[in-house]
Amino acid sequence: MKKQGIEKDLKRSPRSFREAMAYGPYLWDWANECGLKGLGYAPTSMGGHHFITLAALRVLPEVAAWLRGEARLLIWTYCGFPDMNWAQYGTFGTEIAGARMPDTRREWEISRYCRYNQLRKEGHFIGHHPKQAVEGLIGRYEDACRAADEGRARDAVRFLGAAIHYLEDSGSPPHAAEVSGPMHMLSESLRDPSQIEITHYQPAISFDPRAAVRRLEALGIEQQGPIAALLVEGSAADILPHQLVCANECARAVADLLNEFFLAYGERFDFLPQTAPTGRELLHNGDFSEPGDMPECPEGWVMYWEDRTDTGVVAERVVSAEGVEVVIADARDRVACQTTWPRVVRGLAGQVFVLTGEVLCMGGEAGIEAVCTEDATGLVAEFRAPAEGKGTWERLELVVTMPEGGEIVRPGVYARDFAGTARFRRLSLVARSE
Repeated sequence: MKKQGIEKDLKRSPRSFREAMAYGPYLWDWANECGLKGLGYAPTSMGGHHFITLAALRVLPEVAAWLRGEARLLIWTYCGFPDMNWAQYGTFGTEIAGARMPDTRREWEISRYCRYNQLRKEGHFIGHHPKQAVEGLIGRYEDACRAADEGRARDAVRFLGAAIHYLEDSGSPPHAAEVSGPMHMLSESLRDPSQIEITHYQPAISFDPRAAVRRLEALGIEQQGPIAALLVEGSAADILPHQLVCANECARAVADLLNEFFLAYGERFDFLPQTAPTGRELLHNGDFSEPGDMPECPEGWVMYWEDRTDTGVVAERVVSAEGVEVVIADARDRVACQTTWPRVVRGLAGQVFVLTGEVLCMGGEAGIEAVCTEDATGLVAEFRAPAEGKGTWERLELVVTMPEGGEIVRPGVYARDFAGTARFRRLSLVARSE
């Protein structure tokens, strides 16, 4: 039977989580094996967070329906934010030999939602053990409510995802017991996350974050004892029941938090498709003039490498006497500079967008592009306008009609099959008024 709603992306559940990086669409092998498809999905190495959040939303169908695509993004991306807020994302050879890590941190502006930027030394790191995690839970939930009060609905759900992560960490046995080293990973790796379920869940009257963390911490410490004993005697296959006790209690706590948020804001805003405004610029930093937390990457933009093993490719923001540009050099497979997901443009099916930009290249294929997705970043259509490659600046125009099923336009520049250097500048995106 074909799965629907929040579970439709999951072709099959993993039998375990292995700390093994992959060369596929997602960084971790288990996510590629499970058939996830969202372009914006960012599953973490130890995927218990995702399946705990899934179990919570499974018993809150009204909340999942309200969130629409944000529910799937909450499951497969947002609840993992604190585990991906590291500067090595986007760098080569730091975690996996011979390959680059996808720049997930910039792609979702994770440092903003975690209130900590390692490169800029802004904010402060919050530990993932209960005594520190409670600060992250309370702080990010307050951020979620503040964003909701200000009408920034999707920002609110992203902050909520970070809060959920800290809540779930509080009930993880090795986190609660402050176990480090190899025993931590072995204790945390769920053997069968499909068994996380809270079918008979009843919502709490209200959610008390400190009480929830204390309850989860005590349970995690209690279960870590037998988990460690079984691992020491070589009985790793027998730890699942102890893990599930904690995972299910975490799922109940997450459901309580989500229900609390829904009761406060469910009637104040929605996540329905919306018409893009006409008559004004829709791109943030389309001239690349504003640098990000490193000058080589524009603020609000992120580099994407189709082949993360290609050591020779260059993609960066450059300031020269002629102005500010993005440069892509020696791109074998497609390399792109795209808007971050929080800065994409949303519109209705049939709405017409015009993307323009200037490109200078010689040979190969380089140009401007627009990727259209549904509300949870599943691919709907791709549009590209390549330059002629005359070696002079060319002004390109790409007219995009939002296809049926599409709600998001993600503009960018790209190059592929390219042995030289392609230069890009002065991007603009507007919606036509019909």
